[in-house]
Amino acid sequence: MMKQQGINASVKYLDSLLNIDIEKSNIYKNNIDCWRVLRNILAHNYSVPDEKHYGQLGKINIHTTIETERVVTSMNDCIRLITDFESFYTMVFDKLLTIENE
Repeated sequence: MMKQQGINASVKYLDSLLNIDIEKSNIYKNNIDCWRVLRNILAHNYSVPDEKHYGQLGKINIHTTIETERVVTSMNDCIRLITDFESFYTMVFDKLLTIENE
C-alpha cells in the first residue's frame, strides 16, 4: 500500500515490490525529481523557489527572474519535460519487461 502520493510514491513502491532501483537511476535523480520540485514550486509557492531548490532547478536548466525571483518557464521547457518523462517511462517499462521475461 502506498502512503505517499505522486511519482515518488510510485517509484518507491516499484523499487520495493520489484527491486528494480528506479530511484537510483540517473534519469530519475537528475531529471524527474527536479521536474517534481519545479511542479511543487509552481503549484504551492507562487513560482518562488526556496534556496534549497536552486541546485535541482539548475540541473534541468530552469532559472528565476532577477526582478521577481520567480521561476520562468518556456515552451522549450515543456518540451524538455515531456522528453524527460518519455525517457523515464521507457526506462521503467524496459526494467519491467526484463523482469517479466526472466
